[in-house]
Amino acid sequence: MTGIPEDEERELMLAGAMEARAQDPAQHSPDLTRDAAQTIAEAVRALNYATGPYSGSGIVYPSTLLDLYGALRRALGMFPQLAQQSADWLTKEAAAGRIIIRDGEYAGQPEAAAAAAADALAQARALAATLAEVLGEVTHATVDMAAE
Repeated sequence: MTGIPEDEERELMLAGAMEARAQDPAQHSPDLTRDAAQTIAEAVRALNYATGPYSGSGIVYPSTLLDLYGALRRALGMFPQLAQQSADWLTKEAAAGRIIIRDGEYAGQPEAAAAAAADALAQARALAATLAEVLGEVTHATVDMAAE
């Protein structure tokens, strides 16, 4: 028994396992990719709880916000690479005929769907860069703050 709540302990173990696997390209898999994305979503959910009005101690010092938004800024700074690599993969796979679409708006048009997704990912890259820049303003404004 570690004294850490069971769900937190599970998330910490998953994060540690993912970090170890991420360092070894032979360990990459669709499961790792999905787990990493899910961990990001769960981390943001945890931050929402930690910074909420009922958390009590999620934020005690301004430096917590400096660290929080600095880390989010770093993550957003890496997002354009993720989005570009995803767009490149979709485009390549669709052009090679390895993606099929049986139903929906893009039925029989995997290259058009890949192009639409790539365009949306380009927009996401630009928005992530803008958000990272704005979070830089948050860290600039909070860097010299201290609690009384």
